[in-house]
Order: sequence, then C-alpha cells, then structure tokens
Amino acid sequence: MSNVEMRNSEEFPPGYGDFRLISSDNVVFHFPPWFLSHMSPVFKDMLALATEDSQRTNELQMTEDAETLDRFLRFCDPLKKVLPLNLDKLQPLLEAARKYQVTKIFEWMEERILADVERVMTPAPARIQDPMTVLALATRFDLENLARLALRELVKAPAKEFQTSMVFESDMFMHLFHLRQQRIKAMVDRVLAFHDAVKPAYTYCGQYQVHHELDYSIKRLVVALTEEPSWATLKRNGALWSTNCPACTNLLPAAQIFQGWKAEILEEEAKVPELPPL
Repeated sequence: MSNVEMRNSEEFPPGYGDFRLISSDNVVFHFPPWFLSHMSPVFKDMLALATEDSQRTNELQMTEDAETLDRFLRFCDPLKKVLPLNLDKLQPLLEAARKYQVTKIFEWMEERILADVERVMTPAPARIQDPMTVLALATRFDLENLARLALRELVKAPAKEFQTSMVFESDMFMHLFHLRQQRIKAMVDRVLAFHDAVKPAYTYCGQYQVHHELDYSIKRLVVALTEEPSWATLKRNGALWSTNCPACTNLLPAAQIFQGWKAEILEEEAKVPELPPL
C-alpha cells in the first residue's frame, strides 16, 4: 500500500481520530474508533477482536468509495452535520448502512422523504419526489411504509415518472402495474359511462359540431387518463368542456359533472396501497 498515492479526507483529517479508514479510491479518513463502536455493532465486534489481537492495526481498508464513506461517517459522528438527502447518492449509502448495521441511516432516510407527505390521510397528500427511485430503494432495503407511499404516488403519476436506472424487483413492479391498470380502468369507465349517458340526448341534435367536439374530447381524455390516471388529468381536460348547446338545454357542462366526482376520486388517491403478498 506504500506505493499507492493516498490523500487525506478534508472532513476527517489527521489528528481528528486515531483510526484510519481507507476508501476504495484511496482517501484516508481519520476517525475516533469509539464513535464507530457506538453506532455499528459490526464495527464494535471488529474493533473488539482487533484489541485482543497482538498484531492490532489502526487502519482498515474499506470497500466503499470516499464519497460514500464521507456520508456514512457523518452519521457515526455526533459532531458532524449530515449531508442533505440526495436520491442519486443514496443506494451506496444504504448498502453501507445495511452492511455495518447502522439503522440510524434508514430512519433518517424515511424521516426526510416523509417530511413532505405527513398529510397521508388527507384528500390531497403532498407528492414524493422521484417516487420510482424511492420505490426501488424501499423495496431493496425492506422499507415497507416508504414503499407503500411510493406506490400510492406511482399509481396516478405521469407515465414519464416510471423511468429509473435502478434494478427493480419484478414482483413489486408487477404489483404496481396491476394497481395502475385498476386505477386507469376505474377512471376511464367513469368517463365513458358519463358519455354513454349523455350521448342519446343529442343523437338527433342539429348542433352537430358542438357534440362532435365533445366526442373528440372524450377520446383525448381516455388517452390522457391512460398516461396519468389522476384527478389532475380530469381537471385539466374537463375544465374547458361544455355539453351546453341551444338544443340540449337539459345537459350540464362536463366540467360541472367532473367536479361532482372530485371528492370520491381524491379519497381514492389518498389511500395507501398494500404491498404484494410474500
């Protein structure tokens, strides 16, 4: 190792602690060993064995890179500030947390992600950012509450939010697909039932153009709901509709009909789905 160029961590420099942790990319972290023992039972046992060994060394080669190790050690040191949540950097940190059994990191992750969704049972819960990545991480690390909240978001999310570079557990993905197809069917069936109910009333109406526009709008809405089965989609597409015409004075505007569905749809969107059976 003497032939490998090393550099010291700026956050944990020489003198900060008498134990050296060397990252996979050759950054040396000087850290107090008692902090490691207090936060991690794995390190506690490791350091206890090293104390009994007459060949004890004060350094340990780690498999984690410097960025991950820096983020990890901040959780073990009460004097350091934890870095802000970054979903792109989270997986290697969680791998380290599981490897060294530092449960505080998992608790912190859930606390930070759930900070914006405390209104879980209200008609309009706040959104989880990047729910697909959150679901993949929650599934990988057995964070059930977080997985359920991410499922709730993805059931109604725009299709573009399903993109993720993470490896995804197939059973969870199929469960999500099933829940989303159920939601799409329920919303599309509701819209088509509305259309079927009003269509006979204007079959012989002379205002052909008015009703042709409604028929076309219905088709566009079905496509939009397939892409994003949510109240937001219904509101966006229904706000401009009107079935009012001089010959069909008994018909209500479509937007007014949709508004009557709002409470029921939002209540459904606020429900937290169950996880797939084991």
